[in-house]
Amino acid sequence: MQIPTFPECSHPLISSLAHYSDQELLTQFQRHPETGQYFTAIFCRYGSIVYTLIRHSAKSPVQADYLFAITWRHIHHELGGLDLRQASKQSEMTLQSWIINLTAVCINRAELRPLK
Repeated sequence: MQIPTFPECSHPLISSLAHYSDQELLTQFQRHPETGQYFTAIFCRYGSIVYTLIRHSAKSPVQADYLFAITWRHIHHELGGLDLRQASKQSEMTLQSWIINLTAVCINRAELRPLK
């Protein structure tokens, strides 16, 4: 299985955010969603995990790519309202575990067309 690479992850604007914690990236994304750099940094940090989970459950690379795209669209939408600090008080929730859980939800709810 070949995990896709994204040139955006090597961009200096994104590389400069590598030292940010997950909480810092999330906070900056929520404050400045229009800039895109904070979401891209989150995507670059967790994209390979999400792709690996999806690829193991998809029947084809095409289905995996489609599910990968709609999963990240859903993650982007949900990140705006995520409060990791509150969630961590109730459980051991981290951004990574939240993304993995949301990926599982997307995989389980996906309505993929049968392969021809």
